[in-house]
Amino acid sequence: MKETHDLLVAGARNDFLADAIAPLQGLSLRFWFSRGESAEIAMGSRLHAMMLQSVLDSDSDSAEKASLALNDYLAHAAGLTVERVGVVDVGHSP
Repeated sequence: MKETHDLLVAGARNDFLADAIAPLQGLSLRFWFSRGESAEIAMGSRLHAMMLQSVLDSDSDSAEKASLALNDYLAHAAGLTVERVGVVDVGHSP
């Protein structure tokens, strides 16, 4: 995944994108694989592949839509996980 993100950053010629993506790589991989939900990982992979194919096709409109769809899916799935397992507030005592 890191190599893919490096190629996207190079193609976008946007160093700020590199700074935004870097911390998410390890965190997102740990999150998804710790959950063990293969169907959700597969869906995220399909959406990621759609985005990458749009980039390869130089179709910026489709790449943008696919990127937003991927982000929406990941945010929704993460939110469901938080609801299911509960949120621990480490800043306050019960």
